[in-house]
Amino acid sequence: MSYDDLNHDELREELDARGLSTEGDTEELRERLTEDDAAAEDDAAAEDDAAAEDVEDEELEDEDLEDEDVEDEDLEDEDLEDEDDDASADERPAAEDDDASADERPAAEDDGKSRRPPAKPLAVARTALRQLTELTGRRIDGMAGMEPVDGGWRILVDVVEVARIPPSTDVIGTYEVDADADGDLLRYERVARYIRGQAKGDEQ
Repeated sequence: MSYDDLNHDELREELDARGLSTEGDTEELRERLTEDDAAAEDDAAAEDDAAAEDVEDEELEDEDLEDEDVEDEDLEDEDLEDEDDDASADERPAAEDDDASADERPAAEDDGKSRRPPAKPLAVARTALRQLTELTGRRIDGMAGMEPVDGGWRILVDVVEVARIPPSTDVIGTYEVDADADGDLLRYERVARYIRGQAKGDEQ
């Protein structure tokens, strides 16, 4: 952005709005604003790089969870096959023995399912934030809080609703997100809206 068209007073007003020093001649004020814009662009690039790293980590973690699920299913199938082989070898003639075997099989299946580890909070948060991004089409700025609720999680997420230059004037929305134990989105609602450079107590 060029500041050549701004006079000395306008330059001082812009610097004051950004919380920067207003001392110096006109050329110094223009240079100070240009440097602040460059720093803001660097910060935005760093945020994009961090977001890309988070997506890559999330994909790796999802692959690990899928591998664990496949291993659990293979073990469960092997256990059921072993039980069937044992029952055939014994050749139990009594109907009571057959009923007992039938009752034990569902229990074995339940035990196999219970071995599946619950999703970790980090994986839950990443899944929920990805789905929120897909639904709103807006960039996630950060996670403000997370707590367990009945059967799932409640997460507070800051979302960039209006991006401005400099970033300190971005409009940020805080959303309350409810997700199940696996991180799948159940509901979301905006509970606050504020300017990034202002304290949350000055919400609009």
